[in-house]
Amino acid sequence: MRFIGTEHCVTEVQKADLFPILHGDICSSDFANDSFHLVLSNDVLEHVPDIDAALRETARVLKRGGAFIGTFPFFFERQDGVRFASLINGALVHHLEPIYHGNPFDPNGGSLVFEISGWDIINRAHAAGFSRATMRFVCNQEKGIVATSLAEPLPAKGIFVAVFEK
Repeated sequence: MRFIGTEHCVTEVQKADLFPILHGDICSSDFANDSFHLVLSNDVLEHVPDIDAALRETARVLKRGGAFIGTFPFFFERQDGVRFASLINGALVHHLEPIYHGNPFDPNGGSLVFEISGWDIINRAHAAGFSRATMRFVCNQEKGIVATSLAEPLPAKGIFVAVFEK
């Protein structure tokens, strides 16, 4: 079994600092068709300018029967996601107040959030080439997968995990 990790780098210095981890673009991969059994993505999709392109590219590099497992911010109460920014003809356009998440390459600036998905991510995954797409809710207080403390009287909250199968 082999593992290949990638990270999106903006500069050659970042690429050199990450070596031996490869630079990768989830929207335009250098990997061949049907390369992987599994693609894991942790809090990435909200930072790509085109989630649909990222999903198509992920489906392309997965073998038949392979799966994408990912976490990303998710509006579970909304059918449609919210687009905060777009790249239009190479120019960055903000539709709403910008949101940035932490980025070790840019700790003072962070990574721009382009979009936070809603339940429409299921249909988008199907359109990208996945035969099965689910969002799974994971909550386990004993394992620490919670968004509230054990002392709070509210029911424990967890995280949604996307599981898209080719």
